[in-house]
Amino acid sequence: MPWTRACRRSAPPTAWAAGYDGTGTKVAILDTGIDATHADLSDRIAEARNFSDSADTVDRFGHGTHVASIIAGSGAASGGKYKGVAPGAKLLIGKVLGDTGSGTDSSVLAGMEWAAHSGAKVVSMSLGANNYTDDTDPLGQAVNRLTAETGTLFVIAAGNAGPDPSTIGSPGSADAALTVAAVDGQDRIAAGNSDEVNLGAAQHTYLLAADTTWSRQVLVSGWLSAQVALGPARAYEAGSRTTQEWFKPVLHAGTPGPGTDTSGSLQPYRKGDSMIVTIPKYVTGPSDIFEYGGRNADGDETSFRLYRNDTLLGTTPNAWVAVNNLPKEKSQYRIETDAKRNNRWWSVSTEQHTAWNFSSAHVDGDATVQLPLLQADYDLKDVALDSSVTARRYHGLTVSFRNPDGSRADLTKATVEVSYDEGATWKKMPALTYRGKVIGTVNAPGSAAGISLRVHGENAAGSSIDQTVIHAVHVR
Repeated sequence: MPWTRACRRSAPPTAWAAGYDGTGTKVAILDTGIDATHADLSDRIAEARNFSDSADTVDRFGHGTHVASIIAGSGAASGGKYKGVAPGAKLLIGKVLGDTGSGTDSSVLAGMEWAAHSGAKVVSMSLGANNYTDDTDPLGQAVNRLTAETGTLFVIAAGNAGPDPSTIGSPGSADAALTVAAVDGQDRIAAGNSDEVNLGAAQHTYLLAADTTWSRQVLVSGWLSAQVALGPARAYEAGSRTTQEWFKPVLHAGTPGPGTDTSGSLQPYRKGDSMIVTIPKYVTGPSDIFEYGGRNADGDETSFRLYRNDTLLGTTPNAWVAVNNLPKEKSQYRIETDAKRNNRWWSVSTEQHTAWNFSSAHVDGDATVQLPLLQADYDLKDVALDSSVTARRYHGLTVSFRNPDGSRADLTKATVEVSYDEGATWKKMPALTYRGKVIGTVNAPGSAAGISLRVHGENAAGSSIDQTVIHAVHVR
């Protein structure tokens, strides 16, 4: 939820007008530390202690500083626009999670003891573990005991595994805890707490560090399956601002684009008589962020098939495999991948099928040659952060075809078809084909729940791609 909307929902202006702004109150934050140089927080910190295995209380992960600014930020960095809900409060910072955002029970317990006995009225713990207990675990017992001993209120995150029964993790499951979940703009339980997750995400970052190279990753499917989406390592200048979009439609099977794979090392290749196939099940529309393809998330139904001259050579669950002892002579090959995913945290691109046709032959010595797989990248305009487009409105769609080295494909044939009934019927999208791109528009009727896409492309080298993506975006 945007900061300003969250603040309106908790109604701090009413409390401030009545004289309640946190003045005279200590709030302890047990998290990843603090950026004590931040303009919103530099004069709010009463004490900071390190209980983690890191060297100091500096927040190198960012989460603790984020939480602290929501609680007691002065708003100085934004001219008063983004002020915390209790800007008069003093903060006790307990770093219980290390620089990677994780920690141990012993570190958290030590921080809880210190916070409760240091005069804090409230202890914020935006952390937890997915071990669902009946308060017999050490953290849950500590919440109950310290509350009874000191009267301190422990405000603890509900966790990211709900909303099913028995999914509140420890220590939020403790009887004495004030356990908090998030809601969206419609007062529904929000992403990470519910059975409806908005995949769209954009991160806006202001960089204060010296010139640096930075890579990010997002855990997309919960701790149980630990499926990760990877972003490219990019160089940033100090003082610059950057926006990075995650899960930008159309999510599809493909290889990372040249902006991410600058060296070409992430492309499938042939060496000798072996093929090394590495094709993520999901990349973003522009193929700049991808999900590791060698592991399935919970509930995935996936398959990979390799054909030579229309004869099936073998099949595996994922297109992340080495195929050895192939014939030396030049042959026609076809790679097929299927993926179905429809979980509470994933609601678009729920089913897809892709087939790549290409030729390959023996490679001499230790050299490697990229497999000539034709790739499709998608640019759908005016998609909201919940991965939806507006019905009865034209939205531009460009499908760009590229070679594995990132160069523009020399197309000999290309079509894009669209379905507004989850793939039951299809019609060709009116479009212009120009310089390796198919450029057109989609316009979903009001009765549509989503837009599905089916693309075909062929290049002058004889490679082709056929790709179908069901429910690529929602229609609202």
